[in-house]
Amino acid sequence: MKRIILLLLTVCFFSNNLMADSPLTSIEFWKVSEDLYVLKIGKEPGKKKLDNVRFKFLTDSNTTIFDKIALVNAMGWDSNSKFKNSEIFLNKLKKEHLNSIKKYRKQLLKAPPFSWDNLEFDDNGDILRNDKNDKHFIQGIFYESVDDFDKKYDAVESLWTPEDIIRSHSDYKGFGVEDNYTVYLYLLAMDNYWDASLVFDVLDNFIDDEGNVISVTYNNSDSKEAFDFIKMLVSTQSLFLTKEIDCEVWEEFNKIRGRDYYSCMSNLSIRKSLLKSYDYLKIYSDNCEEVMYDINTTYCFRNVIHATQNQQVTILHYPLFIYGELTIYDQNDSEVFKFIIDGGDSVGLDISNYPLGSYRIQMINTQTEPKTPYNLDLIIY
Repeated sequence: MKRIILLLLTVCFFSNNLMADSPLTSIEFWKVSEDLYVLKIGKEPGKKKLDNVRFKFLTDSNTTIFDKIALVNAMGWDSNSKFKNSEIFLNKLKKEHLNSIKKYRKQLLKAPPFSWDNLEFDDNGDILRNDKNDKHFIQGIFYESVDDFDKKYDAVESLWTPEDIIRSHSDYKGFGVEDNYTVYLYLLAMDNYWDASLVFDVLDNFIDDEGNVISVTYNNSDSKEAFDFIKMLVSTQSLFLTKEIDCEVWEEFNKIRGRDYYSCMSNLSIRKSLLKSYDYLKIYSDNCEEVMYDINTTYCFRNVIHATQNQQVTILHYPLFIYGELTIYDQNDSEVFKFIIDGGDSVGLDISNYPLGSYRIQMINTQTEPKTPYNLDLIIY
């Protein structure tokens, strides 16, 4: 009986540790933030509940989108948590939105009687705001009466879907709906990091009916890159829950790119967060037959390639340069391999006979401009 109990305890211990040691729970990118409040929350133990101060931080238009997702990361996780921050977030959004409607409805009730004589118009015939009808303007929109206002918001009480709540709150406050939606999806994933079905439900929001990744339109690159970063964390978590330590998790991480195929992430905080993600996720690459390194999209945040002797290393370099050379040097700075790049898109390295250790790789475009060198470290372990 004692042996059975000990076995069960051992299984539970390793099972819980496996769940705790996952992309969503182990990559502490909040440490990249320079916001003192985020750093303070991250240093506190345990999962933190979304209180009014944290909610205001997450919905404040003056807070950067990176610091918003960093705060969610800093608030942590707990497998035994009795509260769900994603639900609290939605409830607070809805309550704030309903309170705003009540406030503006009262404003209209106090507005002076509507009169066309009090209105001014611009050259296009649009109503201008002036002192005589200020109370008729709400969030830049003119309302003739309370009835006019109610026609637009009479169905607000039926807003139950997360998308409706987030969009209505964001539109009413004049915020970007995408940032609030990214924050909500991340909160939802953190609340349910151990449940494959719920995490996949989050992932479904990133994929259309044909299985293609949705390209979300953002007003700025920071929002787009934050979305892509969270999408990567959720995607790798989803694969981890079904595949555990598998090459597919690593390949999913390597899919993350900047605004287009030929650019790096422009947000420095996202770059640093990707480096932290790499430091954790690189263990998943051990099960890959091939380790792929893309100079175009990876070099900006990482210049190290980790590989085992039985793996093929492929370095993609198109279109940064097409004609040039790649040279590998050992620990003694002796040349051990040289490859002339003459129109190809990549260089494949057979490292099966290389002794374990560190190597230096230099790639340079010798016949095209600019003649920029790309210096990499190759670590064979």
